[in-house]
Amino acid sequence: MARVWLVRSSRALSELLENRVVRGHSKYVDEDFLFAYKWMRAQMRKRVGPGPKKGYPIWTWYQYSDAVHRKPDLRHTSHLPRGTQGVRIELEVPEEQLLLSDFDLWHYTLNNWYLPCSEADGERFEQWLTDSKPPKAARRKEKEKSWKRVFDLEFSAPDIADERSKKSIQACVWEVTLDQVINVDTFTAR
Repeated sequence: MARVWLVRSSRALSELLENRVVRGHSKYVDEDFLFAYKWMRAQMRKRVGPGPKKGYPIWTWYQYSDAVHRKPDLRHTSHLPRGTQGVRIELEVPEEQLLLSDFDLWHYTLNNWYLPCSEADGERFEQWLTDSKPPKAARRKEKEKSWKRVFDLEFSAPDIADERSKKSIQACVWEVTLDQVINVDTFTAR
């Protein structure tokens, strides 16, 4: 079992108490990031197993700031819009139901950028784009191949990725059930 934390508005707790389950849905996905969420959904299906046919993963925290500060700090301002009533739900989830990924590297996927394994690799990719002007499908294939590095928590490279003990690690799950709840903390977003 693994300990993870879900930070959401208080509405999520009400939904969980009422339905005994919370699942991801496309209505919560920013349209600009839909391609990245669909990619993560496909990775969940490959790496964790089939989830809901139309569902989307739910993001939780496995390691919020670093190995010492795993639980999300509710004093930070990035959780929810200022003044929003929120909850930090502590969960215990079977490890095989989680897909761990590097939170900072996930932004390469969200922004549709190539994720280099080194500075030289990034330069090589940019040169390839300039020299060969590859078709859109070839560019996308190379980028998606590079995005798989978000799952390699041992991957580190100067100016690209921290070592594992210093990473912020997110954990995707298909659903959160009431029986997984260990603790709930309420807060007002700053």
